[in-house]
Amino acid sequence: MGLPEGPANPSLDAAEPFPFFQALLIPQLLAILLITQRAPRLLRLAFNAVYTTYGVHVCFSGRYTMGNVLADYSLGLAVTMQYLTFWAHLWCLEDSNGRKHVLDAVRHEDDTFEKIRPAERGLIGRVLWAYALLQSSRSVGWSCQVKGVPDTPEQSKSKFIATSLLRCLKYYVILDAGIWYTHQPGFTFGPNATSITAFPFLKRCITVWFQGACGYATINMQYLLLGVVCVALGVSEPKRWPKLFGRVRDAYTVRRFWGNSWHQMLRRFIGPLTTSLMSFLSIPHGTRLSSNATLLIAFGISSFLHLSGDVAAHIPWKQATAIFFPVQPLAIMAEDLVIEWFNGGRNKPNRLTGKNLVVVKLLGGIWVFMWFVLTIPLFVDAQMKGRIGEDRAIPKEWSLVQRLMSA
Repeated sequence: MGLPEGPANPSLDAAEPFPFFQALLIPQLLAILLITQRAPRLLRLAFNAVYTTYGVHVCFSGRYTMGNVLADYSLGLAVTMQYLTFWAHLWCLEDSNGRKHVLDAVRHEDDTFEKIRPAERGLIGRVLWAYALLQSSRSVGWSCQVKGVPDTPEQSKSKFIATSLLRCLKYYVILDAGIWYTHQPGFTFGPNATSITAFPFLKRCITVWFQGACGYATINMQYLLLGVVCVALGVSEPKRWPKLFGRVRDAYTVRRFWGNSWHQMLRRFIGPLTTSLMSFLSIPHGTRLSSNATLLIAFGISSFLHLSGDVAAHIPWKQATAIFFPVQPLAIMAEDLVIEWFNGGRNKPNRLTGKNLVVVKLLGGIWVFMWFVLTIPLFVDAQMKGRIGEDRAIPKEWSLVQRLMSA
């Protein structure tokens, strides 16, 4: 029996406005209250269960819209990321001593410097502390900071703002070029959109590069502009805004791409949720089974997250972008076997230097790019069929590339 189709795309007149207040703001306030008041475990469980049920309803019912497919997709992601974050912080987080409540299990570096435990702060202090924890996408500066966060050089506020704005300009040009390219003849949007697998090989490679670059540039621009505003207003310091992505040249395996070069904003809930599920299943740590199970669970959570965005944007389930994520562990498992075979049974490669390292990085980079040439259509085709990207994020009137190519 096949998968059922997702909800049909309702007309804007029939669909209800997205319940922004109930779906995002009120749960945030309640979560902060549960943290600051040291709510008992049963109450935290009940809150998570109720909010998750409501969040799934908002994303999967097909009743709500913001009037724009990209906005619907983004809000579906936002709601799901929020309730998964609540599960991680209100249920799964624990430190090495097994203390369960987030006030005991998590520390910020300022707590250490000021010798003030979170639970010893006043009510306002605890509220601000809890809000900052829930808003930190990679938990930078916290004891639960995710892995793979690039180092942040010391710099003044003015230098940070100037550097960030210059980087925004660079990403604007990259995004502009990508939008111009994907609106050339041959690219179509809607249910009958042409798959990029139908393109000649060279055009398919170029399309994959531009699609990846557009996502990379968009996320970077949003992050940098938010950082500029927060630093300019004195809300946070430059050191709280390390680069969002690692170095592209370090992505010479698919594992390194997802674990180091791509953004790590999902790790703050994928890590604790995966660890808790592994513990529940009693899978022994440090084995091939645990390594593969961790990959499958982590990418399964990511797939569910993106499925929520798909369905919120009224993209049929059979065409979902979420299909892209469950296939990624296959490449990583294959890499592990190849590395182990080349290293005589050792699951970690020897440390390489000089020409050997250059050759490995070159061949690995080609392998990673070819892997995404093969699999990115699972993601991009679904977006194009769902009309994501049809509306230009940069209007023609603001497009530098459009003016240059039309001159």
